Amino acid sequence: MSASRRSLAPAPDPRLALGFLVLCAGALLALVLAGTADDSSRWAFANRCDGRDAITYYYAAIAAQHGIDPYDLRAISSRFGVEALFVYPVFALPLFYPLTSFEPAVALMVFAGLRLICVAGLLALWARLLPVPGWVHLAIFTVGFGAAAVHDLCSANVVVFEALALWLGIAALWRGRAAGFPAWIALAALPKLLWLALLPLALRRSPSGWRALAAAVALFAIAFAIWFVLWPQGVSAWFANARLTTTFRYNVFTLLRGVVDMAGGDATGSYVTRIEAWGYLLWIALVGAVLLAAWRAGVGLRALSLLALVSLLAVWPGNLSYSWLPLLPAAVAAIFFLAVSGRHGWALVLTALCVWPQPLLEWLGPGNTMGQGTFASVLAVWASLATIVRRWPREFEAWLGGRAHGAD
Repeated sequence: MSASRRSLAPAPDPRLALGFLVLCAGALLALVLAGTADDSSRWAFANRCDGRDAITYYYAAIAAQHGIDPYDLRAISSRFGVEALFVYPVFALPLFYPLTSFEPAVALMVFAGLRLICVAGLLALWARLLPVPGWVHLAIFTVGFGAAAVHDLCSANVVVFEALALWLGIAALWRGRAAGFPAWIALAALPKLLWLALLPLALRRSPSGWRALAAAVALFAIAFAIWFVLWPQGVSAWFANARLTTTFRYNVFTLLRGVVDMAGGDATGSYVTRIEAWGYLLWIALVGAVLLAAWRAGVGLRALSLLALVSLLAVWPGNLSYSWLPLLPAAVAAIFFLAVSGRHGWALVLTALCVWPQPLLEWLGPGNTMGQGTFASVLAVWASLATIVRRWPREFEAWLGGRAHGAD
């Protein structure tokens, strides 16, 4: 963070900084103690620290190079002796081709090294973009959202690469580089298409941003059209694989099932499906209404970007424990803006929810070993940001580094 940015950012109350550190340190201690426990049902990472996702990427890429369907779990298992369920679009496969130049063990090490570089880049970027000290980002990176970053490192997922591309795009947008934003967002969207929903933010920077936005959307549309024409069964296989994993995801569906279970109902009953469907539709409508109201009210670009980012993942049905990693700086922004605004109690409660979701929210059900309870903390961050941009849009935008009047 530059000296000028530091001068614009009021220092939070020392009591908040101390409370933040105590909560993060306590969560880290609990994480370490849980990791040494024998009861695997209480250890959220016991079944994920095997680099399984990197292995999936590696063998899916190998399979594609050998003319084997990368979405055919049985064929890959029969040929290579591993279970690799690839759930990304086929045009994401070339991203992993360089790994196939190495033996599997070496490829995992190379992948791990690249991931650590991305982690360092993310922490440095967040410290430059937000008026919050770097140690804050480091502290919450370790334990935030049910230790999402640890889940990501354990499973060797691709989320850390997405997060870096995503935040490089946000940095480009905030700094007025309209063309760079769609390019970085398109790169982040290669494995997970949900990030394309952020592209309309380019229009907020400049009305002429629609050209870059249209170009990015057109490229993906062309890629899908070619894929469907040349290999229509591949599209359906990709979608089937993605749907197959939805039972392990967490979102508002899981939250509603947990509520039904707490109320003494049968969470496996057919009526729960109807509750989930209506609940999810209402949740999407609420999130959409809040975003539309913020856009129409002229909320500043930086504040709107953070709200859009949290909203997007909050409504997306395909999230796992590591999926929340890109949201960590948004949680930090909400917490410390509340602190510098004198709302220390709210800030500390939000901090507790963001760094302690696993032990505090086990009531959400047995699926919580994969971090299901973390969705409640995401809801808390979303609600906090929605309230902040509704009540204090100018102050929040100015604190983030935008213009004081709230229109970037």
